[in-house]
Amino acid sequence: MRAILAVARREIYSFFVSPAAYVVATIFIVTVSVWFLVLIFQNISAQLTVQLTPGARQPTLTDKVLRPFLMNGLFRVLWLVAPLISMRLLSEDRKQGTADLLLSSPITTLQLVLGKYLGALAIMAILFVATMHIPLFLVLGGNVDRGVVFAGYLGVFLTAAMFLAAGVFASSLTENQIVAALLTMATMLGIFLFGKLAEASQRFLGGVFTPFSLGSHLEDFIRGILDSSGFVYFLSMSAFFVFLTQRTIDSQRWR
Repeated sequence: MRAILAVARREIYSFFVSPAAYVVATIFIVTVSVWFLVLIFQNISAQLTVQLTPGARQPTLTDKVLRPFLMNGLFRVLWLVAPLISMRLLSEDRKQGTADLLLSSPITTLQLVLGKYLGALAIMAILFVATMHIPLFLVLGGNVDRGVVFAGYLGVFLTAAMFLAAGVFASSLTENQIVAALLTMATMLGIFLFGKLAEASQRFLGGVFTPFSLGSHLEDFIRGILDSSGFVYFLSMSAFFVFLTQRTIDSQRWR
């Protein structure tokens, strides 16, 4: 465990001493904040429309702001931020030649991969914390479902954890960071599209592949539902990519 934490600390330190960290943080926070402001203005406009329409139902902040913010703000920005965080994890070591030193050290391959992965998770967690003022503003300023805040943030973070695991795997395949980022995006798109196919299969195959649907599991969290199947999906997918990364590095280690 000590070796894993040492690798994770090294990754966190090397990330935040580089200018790229502040570019990624700025992209994440600004994009999420802009989405939030857009949704707030849309909600104000909807409320004005309701006030001018007798008998119309008053829109709630949970339905009109919180849930769209989680899906359109946090989730969508992961498609850019997750590859930017993960693209350097292993590819940079290979490019600089430090990968050989790591592979020849007493640390095991699994410890190396887990350390890299936990470092990336910690970086993503810091970015998530930097946006916590948004749901806090909603909780203090309006009547929102706090369970949706907790479950929604948890669901999007579990999605980020899966995307980062895919990114670590992509980073182990090449020493070019741009290629690693593109491979990560392609893998994320493959996961998303397979989920859409799994949802479509429910009509023809009785929902055999529905448990592999990213969208359905994430939507459950955003609705405030903590289902064990969602945890199993995200954690097992993350573990699968960690396993693939370990096998990839082991194959490089014995060449």
